[in-house]
Amino acid sequence: MITHEATMSAHCSAQRSRRAARATLFACALVLALAGQAQAAPGDLDSSFSGDGRQTTDFAGGVDLGNAMAVQADGKIVVAGSAPQSATPGSDSDFALARYNADGSLDSSFSDGGKQTTDFGGDDAGRAVAVQADGKIVVAGSSDYDFALARYNPDGTLDSSFSGGGKQTTDFAGIDAGRAMALQADGKIVVAGSTDDDFALARYDVDGSLDSSFGNGGKQTTRFGGWGRAVAVQADGKIVVAGSSYQGVATGDDFALARYNTDGSLDSSFSGDGKQTTDFSGNGDYGNGVAVQADGKVVVVGGAYDDHALARYDADGSLDHSFSGDGRQTTDFGSRDFATAVAVQADAKIVVAGFNPGDFTLARYNADGSLDSSFSGDGKQTTDFGGLDSAGAVAVQADGKIVVAGSSGAATGFDYDFALARYEGGAAGSESPPDPDPAPNPPAPVVPPPPPPSVGPCGTEGAAGYLYPAKMRVLRSRVLREDRRLDVLAPITSRARGGDVEVTFQADGRTDRFDAEVTEGGGALDQVRFKEPIRRGQARLATGIVTLNYLGDEDTRAEEVRLRAASQRAELDVEEIGLVGDRLSGRGSVSSRAEGVVRLRYSYLDEAGTPQVHLARATIQDDGDWVVDAGETVPPRLARCGGYLSILFTGYFERRIRGEMLAYQLDAGQTRRP
Repeated sequence: MITHEATMSAHCSAQRSRRAARATLFACALVLALAGQAQAAPGDLDSSFSGDGRQTTDFAGGVDLGNAMAVQADGKIVVAGSAPQSATPGSDSDFALARYNADGSLDSSFSDGGKQTTDFGGDDAGRAVAVQADGKIVVAGSSDYDFALARYNPDGTLDSSFSGGGKQTTDFAGIDAGRAMALQADGKIVVAGSTDDDFALARYDVDGSLDSSFGNGGKQTTRFGGWGRAVAVQADGKIVVAGSSYQGVATGDDFALARYNTDGSLDSSFSGDGKQTTDFSGNGDYGNGVAVQADGKVVVVGGAYDDHALARYDADGSLDHSFSGDGRQTTDFGSRDFATAVAVQADAKIVVAGFNPGDFTLARYNADGSLDSSFSGDGKQTTDFGGLDSAGAVAVQADGKIVVAGSSGAATGFDYDFALARYEGGAAGSESPPDPDPAPNPPAPVVPPPPPPSVGPCGTEGAAGYLYPAKMRVLRSRVLREDRRLDVLAPITSRARGGDVEVTFQADGRTDRFDAEVTEGGGALDQVRFKEPIRRGQARLATGIVTLNYLGDEDTRAEEVRLRAASQRAELDVEEIGLVGDRLSGRGSVSSRAEGVVRLRYSYLDEAGTPQVHLARATIQDDGDWVVDAGETVPPRLARCGGYLSILFTGYFERRIRGEMLAYQLDAGQTRRP
C-alpha cells in the first residue's frame, strides 16, 4: 500500500533542483512532519518524547521505583520514588527524584544531571510529589516507619527554609506510612497514609512545621481497618482520602473514602459520618487513586478482583448512578490488572493508569463511565518496556498529552529503573467527536430489596460459611538457601478441607506460581504445607513476597508475607482469650525486644445476617506481656453468638517489620487457654 507520506516523499524528491535545493528540502521535511503528526491518534505513544514515547532512568543499579509524578507549569516532568543506596539487594533506600525536559531528556539544570537522592537516615521511600506555585518541589513518603517530607528548590537542592534543613518526619506512634500528598490553595501541605490499620493525615505549614489548627496538633487518625492511599483537596478546602478498608470475611477489603473538614474533623455531611465504603467483587477491592471533578464529584480508582475498578461519588458521598448505571465500573485487560492513578481531563474524560503483569495499562473513560472509543480504538492501551513494568502515576499536560510514570524491571535479575511514557491525548479541554450512533444508556433498573433473611437466635440460614470462614494464617515462610526451596507452613480452619491454595513467590525480578493442597492437620485447624524448588537467584537473595490465595468454596482473605534476609519474626503468644458477657478479655506476650501493637479483629453476623467486624486493641507492657485494654466491650449480637477472632501483632523486631497472627473460633461465654 502506498501511503500519503510515501506519495509526498516521492513528489518532493522529483522537484529538487540545485538552485532551490535548500528550500525544497525544508518544505519536504515540513510536509513529512505534518503528515506524521496527522497520523498520530489519541492513545498512541508520542514519538516527540524520547524518540519512541518511552524513557527509563537508572540511579545506581538495584531497585529504583518511580511512584509519583507532577508536571511543572513550564512542561518539565518531575518523578519521585526511591532508589537504593547501593546495588546490593536489601540495602536501605533513599528518596529519589528526577526531572525531565518536555522532550523526555533528563534536565541537566536539576541537581546532578537531572537526578537527586535524599537520605533521612533509614529506609526511605518517596511516594508523592507536588510542585508549588513558586517552583519548589515537595516530596512525601516514609522513613522507616514515620511520615517523611522534603522540599527542594527549583534547582534540586534541599530548601533550608523548610523545617531547618529541607526535611521533616512525623511519628504517629505506630507503623506509619505516608502515601499521598496534596497542596492547599494557601500553601499548606496535606499528607495522607496510614498508622497501623488506621487512616492517618498530617497537615504542615509552609515552613514545614505541623499545623496546630488541624486535628490533634497537626495530625489526625481515623479508625477504618485499612490504609489511606490517595488524597485530594476540594475547592472548598475539604480533604478527601481514598484507600481500602477490611469489611469482614464476606467481602474482604472494599474501597474506602473519608472526607474531612478544614480543621481535620470528619465531615458528617459526607455519607452521614464522613466515611464511605464500596464493594465491587466480594474478593478484595483496593482504592489507590482519587480525583475531584470540577462539579465536586469524586472519582476513586483501584483494583477489584484482577480488574481496573472505578467508582464515582456525588458530593454527599453516595454513589453517582449517572456513572455506568450504579456508580461503579470495571475494565479487564485480559490478565491480573490493577489501577493505581487517575486524572480528569478538562473535558471531564477520566484517564486511569495501572499495570498488568509486565506492562503499563492506560484507559480513558467518557463522563458517563463508558470506555472512550476515540482513545486507542477501544479506550484501552498497554505499553511494554521490555521487562516487568508497573505504572504508579498519571498526569494530563496542558496540551492534552498524557504522561504515565512508574518502574520497569529486567525480566531476570534485581534491577528496576524509573520509567515514563507519553501518549497523544487529543486537544485539551475539548470534547472528542461522539461515537457514531451511540447507544443510549438504559436507566438503572429498579430492583426491589430482597426479603429479610431468616435469622435464628445466633445465625442466618445458609450463612454459616460467613460466620466461620476458611481463615488462614502464615506460621512459617522462609527460603532454604542450601536446598534452594521455598518453605511455607500455614494453618487454615477445617472448613477449608478439600480446597487448594495458590502460592505466589515474587523475588529476583520474577513471579512464580505453585499449587498447594490443604491437608488434614488434626483438631480445629488443617494446614497448607509447601516446600518447592525455587531459582538459584531467588535462593541466594532469600528475599521476596510470598502470597497464599485459597481457591476453595469457602471465603477467605489472601495472606501476604514479605521475606527479608537474616530477619527474625517476633513471637506472639496467647495465654488466655475469652468472651464473657459483653466483655472481651485476653492476655499473652510478644518477644521482649519487639515494639508495636497487638490488634484483635472479630468477624460475626449482625441481626440482619450482614457480616460485620469488631476491632479491639491490646496494650503491650514493658515486660513484653500484652493485655486487652480494660473496658473493651463488644456489640450485643457478638456477645450472644460469638464469631471468628484473629489476633495480630505488627511492629518492629530488631529493626525489621514483622508480623504474627493467631486465629480462634471463639463462642459466647467461652475462655480459651491455648
